[in-house]
This record gives sequence, structure tokens and C-alpha cells, in this order.
Amino acid sequence: MVSDRLAGGRRKPVLTWVIVGGAVILAALSRLPAGAGPWLAGVVAVVGGTFLVGWNGLAVALIVERAGAARAATAPGVALTVLFLGTIRGTPFFGWVVERSGAYAPAWLFVAASQVAACAFLRTARERVSPSG
Repeated sequence: MVSDRLAGGRRKPVLTWVIVGGAVILAALSRLPAGAGPWLAGVVAVVGGTFLVGWNGLAVALIVERAGAARAATAPGVALTVLFLGTIRGTPFFGWVVERSGAYAPAWLFVAASQVAACAFLRTARERVSPSG
């Protein structure tokens, strides 16, 4: 809805906002004190959920629109397979970083850096914008 109404049907600007917002919230999470109250953790969780989960629909829409009708099923299938393989490999790596460093902050910063890398990768993607958008 946001990309359709506020960005004229363009997915990349809104996806960029979401990725950058996710990196910021992850960096903030790395600085969250151990004794943070539940209200602060709740705010971080809600804002983080918006940014760190909200990208999925936008990414799939961009992939499908970019792939065209002939590859509308294959392209997101391949992209999501690669993404989920990264998730499967990244989760144990996150735990390994926490275990080696003795703290969560470096692991959260690594994930934030991954967000920045995703944003850089997104800049290379071309976007098809419909004439109505």
C-alpha cells in the first residue's frame, strides 16, 4: 500500500526505507542495555517487526514485477530459496558470534551490516514501473 500510494508504484524506494530502518533498529538493539525495561524492549520489538518483517511482501512484488509473466513463479521461488538458505546458515552463525564474543551486540551489528549490504545490492536492481503508477 505504501509503495503504491506514496511511491507511485515503485518498490525500490520503500524497500530501501525498510532495509535502512531495519539496519538502524538492529544497531539500536545492539546498544540496548541489559537491564532495559519491558516497555523499551516492546517498542524495539514493534518497530523492529515493522522494518525487519515488512520487507518480504515488497521484495516479492519487486521480484515478480521484474521477472515478468513468463517467470512470475520461478523468479520468487529461486530468490526465496536463496534467501531461506541464507537464513538457515545465518542463524547458527549469529549464535557462533554471540558465543565467541560473549555478547549479542556484535551479532546484531553483523545483521545490521547485512542489511546495508542488501541495500547496496538493491541499488543494482532495475525496476519496472507500470504506466498507472
